[in-house]
Amino acid sequence: MKKLWSEEKYKRAEARRRHKAERRGKGSPKKTTQHKSRTQLPPTRLFTPEQFSLITNPEDTVKYLQACRVALSNPLRDLIISFANAEEIDPEAIAALVSTRHSIAKNGVTVVPPSHEACRKRLNDFGFFQHIDAPIKMGDPTGLITSLSDNGNERLNIINSGKKVDSITARDIIAFGVRRLKKGAEKHGPSYSVFNELMANTFQHAGQEEGDHKWWAGVFYDNLREIVCFTCVDSGSGILKSHNLKPWWLETSTKIWSKTSDADKLEDIVNGRLPSRTGMEHRGKGLPNMRKMCKNGRLRNLTIVTNKVRGCVAEDEYQTLRSNFRGTLVPHIT
Repeated sequence: MKKLWSEEKYKRAEARRRHKAERRGKGSPKKTTQHKSRTQLPPTRLFTPEQFSLITNPEDTVKYLQACRVALSNPLRDLIISFANAEEIDPEAIAALVSTRHSIAKNGVTVVPPSHEACRKRLNDFGFFQHIDAPIKMGDPTGLITSLSDNGNERLNIINSGKKVDSITARDIIAFGVRRLKKGAEKHGPSYSVFNELMANTFQHAGQEEGDHKWWAGVFYDNLREIVCFTCVDSGSGILKSHNLKPWWLETSTKIWSKTSDADKLEDIVNGRLPSRTGMEHRGKGLPNMRKMCKNGRLRNLTIVTNKVRGCVAEDEYQTLRSNFRGTLVPHIT
């Protein structure tokens, strides 16, 4: 029996089909719907709160960072970050904003500097304009915004990023800060432990797979208050979401755990009352050890902002927030 495609009738039909297709290709092009490009849509303008700080104003600052994340996720609109209303800016909020901007790079960003001269200089000293990778809108009539973040010949900050545990970066950041407080000194063991622990947590627990998310580590020397501010932040799932929310070690505690507030959950983790999600006895000691260093005075002003919680570790004060902070931010002062 002859195959269908070898019959003369099939060959003629196939030739007619090809001929019609060729004629359609040579004719007028098919009309297509033209979508508006990203530049044709008005940008989203977001004003920072007057107190842009995760320490003194965590509620409004976390809400603003969440709004930036939503705006950055829309590839059809650019984002204008406006500091026009800012009267207070802290380095940990800037580190979180830089991390948020670089974790979602779907659209362009433009920055409007603060109208307050002191805030504008402080923002520049933090290294924000160097790391945000965005043009500056309206220029800078005071000449305070520079491509490098320095004060004369003295640089005031370092911001670095990575995915794996980077002991060399941690060492260099700590040495940079400690040298400005103590001439000749370069080491601070508690800060080194904090950075390495947070880098390891980001690598192992921030995403579905190891190394899914970056950490951002920074140091800022505040020459006005003569203190050094260290910050480590990531844009992963956050401590509470990465932790096992239904403890495997006690089935009867599931109902109690589900009724516990997020603030209580974070306090339990920091105090070592909950084991690591890995089930290994030697794991899950990082945050409890940080609390011990706070209690014996080796760390100051250690704060944890993650998911919907802000915790002041030394004071054992944990506050539930209305907005969600995507990731984990841990600043402390030396």
